Amino acid sequence: MNKSVLQSINEDNGNLVFTYDNGKKEDYSIQDNGEGERYIANPDYIAEPQKAYFLIENDDQIITRKQQGDFKRCIFLTQVIFRSSVFNERTYFLGAIFSQEVYFEGATFSKQVDFGGAAFTEQANFEGVTFIERADFGRATFTEQADFLSATFTEQANFWRATFTERANFGRAIFTERANFEHATFTKQADFRGATFSQHLIDFQQAQFSTSLILNSVKSIHLNLNQTQLDTIYYDTNTTFNAFNDIPSRDTFLILKSVALKQHDKIKALEFHTQEYEQHWDKLNWSTNFGDKLILGFEKWASYFGTSVSRSVSRYFGFAGVFYLLMNGFNNDAQTVANFIIPIKIAVNDLLLSNCPMPWDYGLFVFYKIGQIILLYEIIKSFRKYSRSL
Repeated sequence: MNKSVLQSINEDNGNLVFTYDNGKKEDYSIQDNGEGERYIANPDYIAEPQKAYFLIENDDQIITRKQQGDFKRCIFLTQVIFRSSVFNERTYFLGAIFSQEVYFEGATFSKQVDFGGAAFTEQANFEGVTFIERADFGRATFTEQADFLSATFTEQANFWRATFTERANFGRAIFTERANFEHATFTKQADFRGATFSQHLIDFQQAQFSTSLILNSVKSIHLNLNQTQLDTIYYDTNTTFNAFNDIPSRDTFLILKSVALKQHDKIKALEFHTQEYEQHWDKLNWSTNFGDKLILGFEKWASYFGTSVSRSVSRYFGFAGVFYLLMNGFNNDAQTVANFIIPIKIAVNDLLLSNCPMPWDYGLFVFYKIGQIILLYEIIKSFRKYSRSL
């Protein structure tokens, strides 16, 4: 089976000629079924190569098949116009090929629609389309621009292994359930500007972006970018990127951090850095990763992984307050309190109101000074959050 992208289809001397993006051509003999429809047999390109593929050449064929909801293995040699059409039945475009422009603007699919393995060789216009049930575009190929501007996906939108050779426009689209773009290929811009996403996952795992992912004017999104090839993301400063509970998300935030650093966005990179550590800590197991879990847990408690000045300062003074009570009780002395806070005081007597330290005071003193130094380091690290390497 040819893995290249189908560029065009033309009829030539009783043959249907498939031309691919690598210049290769394939000829198939056109046959007549005796009932007014022509077809070709066993084309290598299509998802079901052992069956006949019928040529759609006039409106009567389109009307008849629309009523049946059956466009499986159809090759459209004429322009397809379904503007504002309503599809009340489950509709199959499985393995269909569109040789000219496709217009579905404003159409409504009341039942599930399946474009699995379909090939759009010219512009595919789905602007303002409403998909009431699942919309399946798995393995579909879009040779020219794919326009889903302001489309509404009420249930799952499946674009698994879809190929977008030109711009993929999902601007202002609404996704109310999971959107699956796993293994999808975006050769040009993937534009989700102003799209609305629910609390469900937008899955780009192992997708390939040759240029950029555009998320400007997106308020909040739950992303999966595990093993994704991506160099540029456009987003707003107030765009919120969230983890999804069922998907390990450390790789997602690691990729987001890397992209932000390449774009010289240190503030957003720091946010992704924190989320990366948060996800890593959540996934560590106390029984098998006790040391790492303990260290990261302390980092989270002490300074939120070196990013929160207020937390690190409050932990420093809170730690000092606890040990002051342990060593001096509720007896207040301004000089002793100051000695407790100042880290350069290294004599146990400087931290005690009594001149006769008890044996346990020495142990508390050592533990306190070690903790004080560590917490002081967390304060310094938090103040340097924008200047240090991530």
